[in-house]
Amino acid sequence: MTTSKAHSHPGDTGASVDLGRTEQKATIVASLLGGLAGAGLIYVAFKPLYLRYMALVLGIGPGSKTRGVIAFVSVAAFFGVLFGAFAARHGATVTRNFMAFAKSSGATRAVLGPLFKRAPLTTTTTLLGLVYGAVLGPLVGRIAVPALVLGATPFSYELPRNAPEPILGFLVFGGVLGFTYGRIVERGGSFPVGSGVLLGNRSIQALVFGPLVGAAAGAAVFLVLVPGHLASLALVVGVRPTPPRALAVWAVGSFVLSLLFAFTAARTVSKGDGYVKGVASAGFAYGVILAVGLGMLAVPHYTSQLTEWSIQVPNTNLGTIVGYIAYGTFLGAAYGSAKQSGSVLPRVVRDHPWAVAFSSLLGGFLGGSVVYQAAGHAQLLFYGSLVGYAGSVPRSWAVWMGLTLVLGVFYVRYVRPRDTSPGYLWRSTRRGLGYGFVVGVLVGLILVPALVSATTRFTLPVPYLNPLVLAGYTLFGGVVGAGFGASVEERGLAVGARKTKGVVFGSLLGGLLAGLFVHQLAGPVFIQFFGSLVEVAGSVAKSWAVWLIACLVFGAVFARITAGNLNGYVDSLETATETNPDLNAVLGGLMERAPVTTTAALMGVAYGAALAVVVGALALPLVVTAVTTFTFPVGYAMNLAYLTGFVLFGGLLGAGYGSMVEF
Repeated sequence: MTTSKAHSHPGDTGASVDLGRTEQKATIVASLLGGLAGAGLIYVAFKPLYLRYMALVLGIGPGSKTRGVIAFVSVAAFFGVLFGAFAARHGATVTRNFMAFAKSSGATRAVLGPLFKRAPLTTTTTLLGLVYGAVLGPLVGRIAVPALVLGATPFSYELPRNAPEPILGFLVFGGVLGFTYGRIVERGGSFPVGSGVLLGNRSIQALVFGPLVGAAAGAAVFLVLVPGHLASLALVVGVRPTPPRALAVWAVGSFVLSLLFAFTAARTVSKGDGYVKGVASAGFAYGVILAVGLGMLAVPHYTSQLTEWSIQVPNTNLGTIVGYIAYGTFLGAAYGSAKQSGSVLPRVVRDHPWAVAFSSLLGGFLGGSVVYQAAGHAQLLFYGSLVGYAGSVPRSWAVWMGLTLVLGVFYVRYVRPRDTSPGYLWRSTRRGLGYGFVVGVLVGLILVPALVSATTRFTLPVPYLNPLVLAGYTLFGGVVGAGFGASVEERGLAVGARKTKGVVFGSLLGGLLAGLFVHQLAGPVFIQFFGSLVEVAGSVAKSWAVWLIACLVFGAVFARITAGNLNGYVDSLETATETNPDLNAVLGGLMERAPVTTTAALMGVAYGAALAVVVGALALPLVVTAVTTFTFPVGYAMNLAYLTGFVLFGGLLGAGYGSMVEF
């Protein structure tokens, strides 16, 4: 094995290597279609009870088949993103290897040859998806879900543990995921259906994104200011006015209204530089017409005529008027943007999509944790109360995270520093901290308390002076500013760079598999010790979330330790492999094929061993015993499976990190 010390290794630079828009679209669509297909098979061939168990594990409530489907699709979306990242990075290499295998014998050439000749990438990703589903089926479907039901909920698992249907569900998910992903990427962003094209056509995209954005904006206003209007819409069409059914009626009705807008008012705007603003203005006028025609006249009239409710005509409720105007304006803006550029997002957001999404969600989680844990649980529940979910912590968290995502996009579009000269990271962080403080005052201390007092049974003073709420918003802003600034400068762990993707992929891969190892062999209590640090030890699912977050932190520290000297470590290991015959016999082939991945994996094993001693055997037991109501004796931490889990995590972290950096 010959090596030159002067050569450079993959990953020498932290340049951003984002997924292209086609790959992003393929990942999203394929994950959703695969998730729905897998959930449908389990629903029909097995029992809806399995899907309900998944909803229980994710904390979105028992007893609902719909929530079970949502839970399965959510899990599928998570694994679909991992699949999409791998396929985008390694798809070409794997395709070449599969094609070589297909030519290796007459049987494989006869079966796979025509498929590879016609659609090589689609064939490859379909096969990969089937393998992926075959792996996820036993790990997630048969092991993780039953274990989490028994450990994280008060319910027993009453389905056969060896039933094949969960494996088949994930197998179908993987196959549909792989086929759809390859099909869209191979067709350049379009998904053929028969002789037409679904997705890829900007008019179709406009008819999808415009109604979605408009309906969401209108629903948000109605839910906060006048939820009775959604109930009135449901009653008029003969549907029982429960919140989900009322929202479903609004979704269908708003889509019909959006079609009317697309084929009438939107066509009056000439295409050009001011097209988006023109369509947004047309949407505003359309919203005013709907506010008068529907909100003030038709809906209250027919509600009074067809139901026992009596509403004054004309209905001059300000919330109803604002809701329709918001619907029309957002419908027009999103429709025009999608038709002109193929996206509803501003260009600066499209240029840094991972930075905006990751920073906003991470900032939302950290800021929300301050609000939830330090300022009192009720502070976060107030956000859920605005949409009728005052007693639900998961739904209140969902409202909060949705708000922070919107605020993160707003920061990047309107508040970010425009000067991109050196030092941008620090300028963006300072701007983000100031932005978070201002938003905290305006939204957290004034707007939300005012809306809560006006629209719910709770009464709050305005302004509601809670310094920890302000601290949560300020932390959120700082994280968003820092994440976006790092992405622009492409330094350190910039979101979108190879190293960051390696950290996220390696940390989650290692955290998931090592966590399952510890959960099964050592017991769920060791995962729950992590949850006890933030007062959620009673929930195995929430403790798992804390464990995975801790794994991301461990991964970031690993990347920081190795980032500057990784190539030096590779050179040292190559030299040692050359000079030591025994070592060369074990590592020679691996170092030839993937020197960075092999080196990072070995460093990860050493790092995991250090974590086992420092964190697993010493720090965690001492901290849990000192700051929580639980006792974690150091002797109990000597459990071999528990400590081995840290070593396994480190090895998988290093392998995942190295593969993303190298390839």
